[in-house]
Amino acid sequence: MDEFLRRVEANIGELDRVEPPLYTQIFDGLAITIVRVQEELQCTENELPFETVRQPTNGLNAGEEQMVQRGVAGLARVCERCIIENGALTGCLPASRTVLQEPREEVIFFGPRSIDVPITVEGQLAYISGGQAWMIEGNAINRRLLTFTGGLDGRVFDLSQDGRQLLFTRQTSATDDPNFANELWAILDTTPADPEAVQLGLNNVLYGGWKPGTAFTVSYSTAEPSTSLLNGWEAYNDAWTMRIDSRTGETLDFVDIVEPNSLPLYAYWGTRYAWSPDGEKLAWSRADSVGLVDLESGDFDTLISFPHFEPAIISGWVWQPEVIWSADSSLLITTRHGPPAGGESPTNSIVFDVSIMLQSVI
Repeated sequence: MDEFLRRVEANIGELDRVEPPLYTQIFDGLAITIVRVQEELQCTENELPFETVRQPTNGLNAGEEQMVQRGVAGLARVCERCIIENGALTGCLPASRTVLQEPREEVIFFGPRSIDVPITVEGQLAYISGGQAWMIEGNAINRRLLTFTGGLDGRVFDLSQDGRQLLFTRQTSATDDPNFANELWAILDTTPADPEAVQLGLNNVLYGGWKPGTAFTVSYSTAEPSTSLLNGWEAYNDAWTMRIDSRTGETLDFVDIVEPNSLPLYAYWGTRYAWSPDGEKLAWSRADSVGLVDLESGDFDTLISFPHFEPAIISGWVWQPEVIWSADSSLLITTRHGPPAGGESPTNSIVFDVSIMLQSVI
């Protein structure tokens, strides 16, 4: 049939459909159908809705609201590849989507509902609500706002042992930054009514906190934003301390404890670190092990090993045990992935055990 159509000069387009197929043998009475197929790229500009962010503030009474920033809708060009058969549209498939203008979020401050029943709080309690840092001292009624511009991502949030300094990470403000991108900030004195936050000059911090036993010293680990990984970052698995000026937050010096490395299983997720309360030992945890860092060489000394948790990997995340020190730094407490309870494989075990390591072992 292919040869016959060429003889009669029936021009067959690249997208045209011929029925029956071109390899069919010609015979009398054969009906040949040619469907003329065209592709067209059709584009429209669509409005992108803005988000509304509501943030509590003690500057307003309960029930009061204040518009801080009006929302502005964005604009996107959406293109579809449409199929036209014999002059009739048969369907369209998405081809591309280009954001021409990012939407600007609407920000509304509101007065939080007052606490009717007083709740006693021993010491100080810092927490995140509505992207802001809050502190409660002595009683739940005595709560106050520590930050005023929001954006806390919760990746780092650590109150110093005396409650006077707060370390936290904040999302970067640039709309084209990756989702993981953040900045490290600190409040160097939480006691004033309107405490001031200072930026510490570190970006993309994965884990962080105040180093115990050393004033105004930050411990942290970093990562690189990634668009190819589902979690949004690729960890360096490094460990650093940074000493800062107690008045300005200016960096005084750095100490490199662990060099960037890709040693752990599922290294892209990162190594979790935890200092002992006396600041003399640094524990670490990974998907398949827990141990201590040799503070002189930066090597990893393994204390316990276990199979990784495969169901988490299948779901797109990595299970890592949390490691906690006792108050006197003599015990290290952690969770380990335990042996199978039935016929499942070790990596699919549903058992998790608590392990306690003594000073003599550590």
